[in-house]
Amino acid sequence: MIMVTEYETDLENEKEGLTLKKVGGYAALGLGIVAAIGGAISIIPPPPGTTPRPAYLTEIEHSSQGNVIDMGDYQVTLPEGTPMVYSEGYVPDEVLVKFSRDLYKSDSDALIDGLDARIEGEISSLDVQLLRAGDGDAKKLLDALNNSGLVEYAELNYVAHAFDITPNDTYWSLQYGPQRIRAPQAWDLSTGSNSVIIAVLDTGVDLDHPDLAAKIVPGYDFVNRDDNPQDDQGHGTHVAGIAAAVSNNGEGVAGVSWGARIMPVKVLGSNGAGRYSAIVDGIIFATDNGADVINLSLGAPFNSRALEDAVNYAVEHGVTVVTAAGNSGSNTIDYPAAYENTIAVASTDSSDNRSRFSTYGDFVDLAAPGSDIGSTGLDDTYIYNSGTSQAAPHVAGAAAVLIGYSSDFNTPERVRTALETTALDRGSSGWDQYYGHGIIQLDRALQSDPGSAPPPTGTDNPDGVEGEQ
Repeated sequence: MIMVTEYETDLENEKEGLTLKKVGGYAALGLGIVAAIGGAISIIPPPPGTTPRPAYLTEIEHSSQGNVIDMGDYQVTLPEGTPMVYSEGYVPDEVLVKFSRDLYKSDSDALIDGLDARIEGEISSLDVQLLRAGDGDAKKLLDALNNSGLVEYAELNYVAHAFDITPNDTYWSLQYGPQRIRAPQAWDLSTGSNSVIIAVLDTGVDLDHPDLAAKIVPGYDFVNRDDNPQDDQGHGTHVAGIAAAVSNNGEGVAGVSWGARIMPVKVLGSNGAGRYSAIVDGIIFATDNGADVINLSLGAPFNSRALEDAVNYAVEHGVTVVTAAGNSGSNTIDYPAAYENTIAVASTDSSDNRSRFSTYGDFVDLAAPGSDIGSTGLDDTYIYNSGTSQAAPHVAGAAAVLIGYSSDFNTPERVRTALETTALDRGSSGWDQYYGHGIIQLDRALQSDPGSAPPPTGTDNPDGVEGEQ
């Protein structure tokens, strides 16, 4: 069932073609619920005197008129291109598949036809295809593919969500984050190079924001499939400003890297959610179009071979991949943060203590400020947000400064080594599941030898007492 809220309607109204008035980010209708962003939503109510059945998603018809959804006794028409959120955690009629390497295309095409599926897209760099189930049942198609003996892997097209928490407590000073990672001391050595590109894979970026516009390089929108990755949610704009806002210009905020440019790659819709296929496409696009660092402030608890393959593809091509660890506040596992080739970042507050919401576990590599972070917002604004989504771009910006500073940091592994071996140790001595190797210290990383592995820089918390936000 699709879970949504924040649309206004009068369910007592029995007029044909009842229209919901938009008052928020989603839509709701009685027991059944449909997510929609933008445009009018037309509803044909059941006959008078009947009791509506609980509304479960049973059919989606894609047409030039929009998406027609049969929801029991209700039928809902969404405008063409309207994004939807699936509470099951995956797109109900799509599967990602990689056929066996020795299989002829004619044989794979015959199998697809025989399973009443069709090819919706292809991620050619990974030899992965996106299939749509003819009967709308992704799990049935998945089982048939895996039982065929002709695939290397097949998996559901999962949906990831932006890691973001809207703060409701007293804000810290606008930019304590760069201070806690010793960016001002690092800026004496380097403020970053404009030859370095950070790809922000997120909800897009506000392309006209005065603190970002001069930094933007061409990107892509994998949600709407066009070359206009304009942010319609705000998450990506906030992330981009932390990493690389225009700096020392007497306006707004300073990014960790003053020099790095920003490649906006929209993989999440205006509801903050996005299909794995779009994220995989985005990683490949950023890698193939010159990104040096990829920031992924998003995730979901679903493992994916295609997503991991894409991360590995990026790293193999010399791209440093930084991910948010997650906001569960527990030791849950989220992807892509759990993949070995990403730098998974936990969140700390202005006192260098772990943020209460920060996910922990054996996959955490580093920590950075993520509680009450001031950065760029939509419509030329500046706002506070909290989450590991905000911690990750501190590390992405730091990685960009390193890459532009010296050829000593010319591989993702050397960037990782520099950041991990110079981090400020917190919690238990050495690596721990809450802070990883510690809070990044950019000036020390710039002066490190990434070919060696010196010990961390000591601890301010020798007893290993875990702090709260």
